[in-house]
Amino acid sequence: GTDTIQSYAVLGRLAEEYDRFEVGPPVDYGQLTWGLPFGFSIDLTAELLTDYVSRFTDATIVRRRPKAIYVVDVHGSISHRRAIVEGLRQSRAERWLFRWLHEPLAEFASERGDQHAGAVETALVEHINPELLDPDWWPGRIDDLERGQMSFEKAVELTPDLRAFSAYVETQGCNGIVGRIRNYQDLDAGLMFGRMLEVARKDVEAIVSGGPLTQGAGENLW
Repeated sequence: GTDTIQSYAVLGRLAEEYDRFEVGPPVDYGQLTWGLPFGFSIDLTAELLTDYVSRFTDATIVRRRPKAIYVVDVHGSISHRRAIVEGLRQSRAERWLFRWLHEPLAEFASERGDQHAGAVETALVEHINPELLDPDWWPGRIDDLERGQMSFEKAVELTPDLRAFSAYVETQGCNGIVGRIRNYQDLDAGLMFGRMLEVARKDVEAIVSGGPLTQGAGENLW
């Protein structure tokens, strides 16, 4: 639920700031091949996710009758984001925007190789609600977490061959962190969350203004 926790923390703040902003239900599935080798993950094909998002959006339109739809995510897979945007395009929504909320965090995450389930996401979830972190693991067992992490470079190397990726995870005992968990020590969670919120706030202002929307905010993220 890490991605949903971050996304809904931003959406909840927006709902407090804008009278007619209603937070809708989440799409609970996504597309990320990386998740499968580590286990405890359900991965949709991009085609199925597109169809899912399109139908989900149409059902939301029938049920809620919104004037516009704003979709956010922090899930980093490019193919995942493309599938969502295509699903929105194929839906009956006439006014919509999509935003990858980690867009303004590249200098803290991808540029440091902190790519998946690592320090940035830990810091953000802790900022949102510290009780969501397991006190038996964090931060007291950071050494154990570090031993089980996978480097971003290794993950990229293994990506073309899912079987090899899975075999590596099983033999090395990787824990799902792709990156550098000690990046946490150099992060300001309040600053990062503020950047996510500011990007989202500008999107909502564009929607509220009633002017023309660029279909699929975040296309530049592809």
